[in-house]
Amino acid sequence: DIDKENDTKSKQSNTTALTLQSQVMLARNLAHTLNLKQTLEYFQIKFSQIV
Repeated sequence: DIDKENDTKSKQSNTTALTLQSQVMLARNLAHTLNLKQTLEYFQIKFSQIV
């Protein structure tokens, strides 16, 4: 049971890491397609929502 619980936790943290990684990739794509000002505004909104 403990092994299963640990496995679930590691899977959850892996999913979180992937989500963060995909957000970074999305940000890079945005930076290429939009101009820098729009990208910065987008992230100011995103981070204000997180905090």
